[in-house]
Amino acid sequence: MPKDPHQLKEGDKVQWNWGGGAPSGTVKEVVTEGEAKVTTKRGNEVKKDASEENPAIKIDAGSSDAVKRANELRGVAP
Repeated sequence: MPKDPHQLKEGDKVQWNWGGGAPSGTVKEVVTEGEAKVTTKRGNEVKKDASEENPAIKIDAGSSDAVKRANELRGVAP
């Protein structure tokens, strides 16, 4: 059974919907207040607001980093 995205921790595997696909990655950091930001491989800065209710999750997506809110994630592997 998938883990609740709001209970993620470093090292968990996650997926999210993107266009017609489902990219995946590994949680690098869970941010519960303020703002989380990453720089993509193309040099773009991506930011997400974070809260206790809906944390921002920094993700190692292999060739690039990503940041998603917990409610954007699906298919979380235990």
